[in-house]
Amino acid sequence: MSFTGSGSSFFGDNDIRNHEIGAILVFVFLSLGAAMIIIDMSSLTNDEFETLLAFVFLYVLSLFIAYAGFVKKRELSYIANTPTSKIRSMPMGMVEVKGQALEGAPEFVLSAPFSGKDCLAYMYEVQEYEQRGKNSSWVTVDNGVSDQRFLVDDGTGEVVVDPRGADFEFEDKKVYRVDSTEDANKNIREFVGDKGGPGGLIFENDRKYIEWIITPEEDVYVNGYASKEKGESSEYAVIKEDENETTFLISDKSEKQLIRSKKWKSRIYTLLGILGAITMYGLSLVYAG
Repeated sequence: MSFTGSGSSFFGDNDIRNHEIGAILVFVFLSLGAAMIIIDMSSLTNDEFETLLAFVFLYVLSLFIAYAGFVKKRELSYIANTPTSKIRSMPMGMVEVKGQALEGAPEFVLSAPFSGKDCLAYMYEVQEYEQRGKNSSWVTVDNGVSDQRFLVDDGTGEVVVDPRGADFEFEDKKVYRVDSTEDANKNIREFVGDKGGPGGLIFENDRKYIEWIITPEEDVYVNGYASKEKGESSEYAVIKEDENETTFLISDKSEKQLIRSKKWKSRIYTLLGILGAITMYGLSLVYAG
């Protein structure tokens, strides 16, 4: 699973992706405009119009699913084509490094939100069980990631990683399910209190509290932009987000695992998105006559 460090995001929030999403919206308006010329809107009943709106929504959703596949393919290309750098001789610019995650100082060790374990980075999600009539599902009501800097050591040197704006992809997750009649554990109760929202001790529906963490000395993969920053006595290298680059990834998965995961996600998203968009657009025209 993946979240963006500045908040949950499906595509990220850099300028390049914003331009691409803008282009998709222009295509949506043009294609829907063409459909409205063909369709006699005045002949539709209210029920038919609502059904047509559902087709339009699914059409737009399919286009964005296809775009998600394109984004995954681009990330795959960055990962596969970026050579692994030794930190000691790491160039400035886009780099890929692998090594152990370490704390810069003891006070920089974080506490995982739900397990309370020592960690250097974490990602969390809170889901609530909702039932509406005959339908029921787990709905995400909160999520987030940490933004504390940590170090990566590959044996040749250390580099600071600033995770703000990164896409986190963690392999292992811990799920704490709390029924509405049960008390949550101490860490969840403290988290709920800090967040100031419902949950823990006072909520009507069952909940899942899910966390992913990077622990001290765990092997990590980082693909991002390396630059120099001034310290108290000298400059040091930092890998962080860059507004001109589309990829900034931090993961406890191996490079092979990331490539395999993004390859099948890219293919599935693209195929389903394109087929869905064609199907929904065709159904809209056929349904409206």
